[in-house]
Amino acid sequence: MKSASALGRTLTIPVCFAMAFLIGFPSPAAAGVVDSLNNLVDIFNDVRRPIAIIAIIGVGILWQLNIFDLRTAGRVAMGIVIAFSAVELLDLIIA
Repeated sequence: MKSASALGRTLTIPVCFAMAFLIGFPSPAAAGVVDSLNNLVDIFNDVRRPIAIIAIIGVGILWQLNIFDLRTAGRVAMGIVIAFSAVELLDLIIA
Protein backbone atom coordinates (compact mmCIF):
# COMPACT_ATOMS: atom_id res chain seq x y z
CA MET A 1 0.00 0.00 0.00
CA LYS A 2 1.28 3.45 -0.87
CA SER A 3 1.95 6.03 1.78
CA ALA A 4 -0.18 9.16 1.98
CA SER A 5 2.55 11.38 0.53
CA ALA A 6 3.16 9.06 -2.43
CA LEU A 7 -0.57 8.87 -3.09
CA GLY A 8 -0.78 12.66 -2.91
CA ARG A 9 2.05 13.02 -5.42
CA THR A 10 0.41 10.65 -7.87
CA LEU A 11 -2.98 12.38 -7.63
CA THR A 12 -1.72 15.96 -7.80
CA ILE A 13 -1.41 16.28 -11.58
CA PRO A 14 -4.75 14.64 -12.47
CA VAL A 15 -6.57 16.73 -9.88
CA CYS A 16 -4.93 19.92 -11.21
CA PHE A 17 -5.94 19.04 -14.78
CA ALA A 18 -9.50 18.28 -13.68
CA MET A 19 -9.75 21.61 -11.83
CA ALA A 20 -8.34 23.50 -14.82
CA PHE A 21 -10.83 21.77 -17.09
CA LEU A 22 -13.75 22.60 -14.81
CA ILE A 23 -12.70 26.21 -14.42
CA GLY A 24 -11.78 26.71 -18.07
CA PHE A 25 -14.94 25.21 -19.54
CA PRO A 26 -17.95 26.25 -17.48
CA SER A 27 -21.13 24.26 -17.91
CA PRO A 28 -24.48 25.82 -18.86
CA ALA A 29 -25.63 25.26 -15.29
CA ALA A 30 -23.04 27.80 -14.15
CA ALA A 31 -24.93 30.52 -16.04
CA GLY A 32 -27.54 30.62 -13.26
CA VAL A 33 -24.82 31.16 -10.68
CA VAL A 34 -23.27 33.96 -12.72
CA ASP A 35 -26.65 35.67 -13.17
CA SER A 36 -27.37 35.50 -9.44
CA LEU A 37 -23.94 36.94 -8.64
CA ASN A 38 -24.51 39.76 -11.14
CA ASN A 39 -27.86 40.51 -9.46
CA LEU A 40 -26.12 40.60 -6.09
CA VAL A 41 -23.54 43.07 -7.42
CA ASP A 42 -26.34 45.25 -8.84
CA ILE A 43 -28.12 45.29 -5.48
CA PHE A 44 -24.84 46.10 -3.73
CA ASN A 45 -24.19 48.98 -6.13
CA ASP A 46 -27.55 50.54 -5.18
CA VAL A 47 -26.91 50.53 -1.43
CA ARG A 48 -23.17 51.02 -1.17
CA ARG A 49 -23.19 54.82 -0.93
CA PRO A 50 -25.70 55.01 1.97
CA ILE A 51 -23.84 52.23 3.79
CA ALA A 52 -20.53 54.06 3.40
CA ILE A 53 -22.06 57.33 4.62
CA ILE A 54 -23.56 55.64 7.69
CA ALA A 55 -20.24 53.90 8.45
CA ILE A 56 -18.26 57.14 8.18
CA ILE A 57 -20.77 58.97 10.38
CA GLY A 58 -20.54 56.18 12.97
CA VAL A 59 -16.74 56.22 12.94
CA GLY A 60 -16.72 60.02 13.25
CA ILE A 61 -19.05 59.94 16.26
CA LEU A 62 -17.06 57.17 17.96
CA TRP A 63 -13.83 59.04 17.28
CA GLN A 64 -15.25 62.25 18.81
CA LEU A 65 -16.37 60.32 21.88
CA ASN A 66 -12.82 58.95 22.19
CA ILE A 67 -13.99 55.35 21.74
CA PHE A 68 -11.99 54.92 18.51
CA ASP A 69 -8.46 56.16 18.08
CA LEU A 70 -7.18 57.60 14.83
CA ARG A 71 -5.56 54.32 13.79
CA THR A 72 -8.83 52.39 14.10
CA ALA A 73 -10.72 55.13 12.25
CA GLY A 74 -8.15 54.95 9.46
CA ARG A 75 -8.48 51.19 9.26
CA VAL A 76 -12.25 51.46 8.97
CA ALA A 77 -11.92 54.13 6.28
CA MET A 78 -9.45 52.00 4.30
CA GLY A 79 -11.78 49.00 4.65
CA ILE A 80 -14.64 51.07 3.26
CA VAL A 81 -12.49 52.24 0.36
CA ILE A 82 -11.40 48.69 -0.50
CA ALA A 83 -14.83 47.13 -0.08
CA PHE A 84 -16.70 49.74 -2.06
CA SER A 85 -14.17 50.07 -4.87
CA ALA A 86 -13.97 46.32 -5.49
CA VAL A 87 -16.28 46.48 -8.51
CA GLU A 88 -14.23 49.19 -10.18
CA LEU A 89 -10.97 47.37 -9.40
CA LEU A 90 -12.37 44.19 -10.93
CA ASP A 91 -13.46 46.10 -14.04
CA LEU A 92 -9.92 47.48 -14.38
CA ILE A 93 -8.42 44.02 -14.10
CA ILE A 94 -10.81 42.39 -16.56
CA ALA A 95 -10.72 45.17 -19.19
